[in-house]
Amino acid sequence: MSNVLDESTVQAIELVKNVQTIMNTGFFEGFFYGTVFVMLLILRFFIKFKHKTIADLYFFIYIFMLCFLSLVSAGEWRLEAFNSVEYPSLALSFSILTVFSAYMLGVKELLKRYVLPFFNSFFEVAILIVGLVLFIPPLVKINIAYINYYIIIFQNLFVISITLFLWNKKIFIRKEVLLSRLVLIVWSVLILFGDPTNLAVTPYRADVLYKGILLFELVFMLWIGNKFILQLSREHIELTVAKENLEALSYSDGLTSLYNRRFFDETLSTVLTRMNKTHQDGVCLIMLDVDHFKNFNDTYGHPAGDVALIDLANTIKENIRLASDFPCRYGGEEFIIIFSGPLSAALRVSEKIRVMYSQKAQKVNDQEVFITVSLGVALARENEESKELIARVDAALYNAKQSGRNRVCVAN
Repeated sequence: MSNVLDESTVQAIELVKNVQTIMNTGFFEGFFYGTVFVMLLILRFFIKFKHKTIADLYFFIYIFMLCFLSLVSAGEWRLEAFNSVEYPSLALSFSILTVFSAYMLGVKELLKRYVLPFFNSFFEVAILIVGLVLFIPPLVKINIAYINYYIIIFQNLFVISITLFLWNKKIFIRKEVLLSRLVLIVWSVLILFGDPTNLAVTPYRADVLYKGILLFELVFMLWIGNKFILQLSREHIELTVAKENLEALSYSDGLTSLYNRRFFDETLSTVLTRMNKTHQDGVCLIMLDVDHFKNFNDTYGHPAGDVALIDLANTIKENIRLASDFPCRYGGEEFIIIFSGPLSAALRVSEKIRVMYSQKAQKVNDQEVFITVSLGVALARENEESKELIARVDAALYNAKQSGRNRVCVAN
């Protein structure tokens, strides 16, 4: 029985020695980084990135750093690299890459949009200053035992300050942001209150653990940055849609859905300027006014009057080219059209509108009522001002009213 026990003990000892030999030759680091590589692949191809170019760029940067650190960690070169002055530079470069990734994936947009509130917030700036104070001394000492840990502290303070800023301003915060920092926050606490290298199996495991944390941090940065970019993209789309809706409302008449007076005033001068530069066939104004509209409103009520105006607006849209002509409600029962084309074409369209509208029956209180419309047409002259053209077409409309209504008159 004792012999069997002794053999088992010997086998266990041999197994432990073999494991230690494998770990000391760098196999453990290779396996560890291989696992991280697989995780990166999964994250890369199963997360829906909105900005594929940025995602691919940082993914390949991570892979390059992964392969480089794997080579540094394996074989006899590991001892020379870890004990040389180059390793702090490597760690510093890796740290800068992490912060740069966060900057490119979200912080840049944040600072652009909220730069003044950010720098006026004393609490967040104080945290960044503390991080810098903790970060500078190790650079002077070039001490491998401390520079790695101070870099992690600095990165945590950097990200935590941004998180607190977002939380205070209620701009963007998700529980994943804090959860993804949990491992690094615990690691920073261990650094501040004890020596984390005691957790490692061998002195080399501390370096593996440190680099592994940095790699996972980069993955988390990519994840958080992707969420932040998606949030900014959604916010940008919402603002764009809201802006377009406001612009549409500012240039649209609420009752008829035609363009309003503001749009007409801004567009007419632009159209006339373009006409003078390009020497196009011509630009005409067609002004319309519903005949006896006040009597119709007083007799049948404002709802019936609104329906009559909507019918006239629809009649106008049915007879013009919406791609090149601009129908507008000028005010009350008056409408005006910026018509692109010669005077003869404007007269044909005006007559069609007059005839079609006069044949439409307005159904009010179980009876049919017919309304007519008077129109004035004016062809824009070369280098004519907007006010002069409006005055001429208004005079033509006045002549149509004075001549008996329900007709089209041309300006002199």
